[in-house]
Amino acid sequence: MNSVGQAVDWLVALISGPLAGVLLTLAIAFVAFELLSGRMAMRRGLSVLIGGFILVGAFDIAQTLISVIPERPTLRTPPAATVPIRDDYPRTFSPDGAPPKPEPAHNNPFDPYAGGQPVN
Repeated sequence: MNSVGQAVDWLVALISGPLAGVLLTLAIAFVAFELLSGRMAMRRGLSVLIGGFILVGAFDIAQTLISVIPERPTLRTPPAATVPIRDDYPRTFSPDGAPPKPEPAHNNPFDPYAGGQPVN
């Protein structure tokens, strides 16, 4: 394992380990003291408590959500529809196989960018 992977593993262990539990306990005690003394709004205190429980229980929450989702069956591609080929469409090539002559893009004889000779 490389050093970045080891650093990430160390950080995950630090966030979800016993240190996080101790810090969460202290945070809950501090928030409860602030709530009881009236120096913190109830909404802010509840958001801190719920956020702490989500942080500590994130692994268990994720495992529960993953186990609830049913396995999806593998999707098979449907067979391609067969389209009948019609031969009565007008041909774009002459019978000898030569492509048709292109139509002039502009019929304006005074167009200096057309590339042809001016018509008098």
